[in-house]
Amino acid sequence: MSWHADERAEEREVAVWQLVDGTEVEAIWAWLPESRRAMLVTLYFVE
Repeated sequence: MSWHADERAEEREVAVWQLVDGTEVEAIWAWLPESRRAMLVTLYFVE
């Protein structure tokens, strides 16, 4: 997991271990065409 993704997870009070353990979350990604990479915008627990 990238530093950026880790920071976004922390902002939403989602621990990295929860993602690794398969906790269900919704993730919003942005595509960066210049670098051909995806950037995690936000994530949150599914209610």
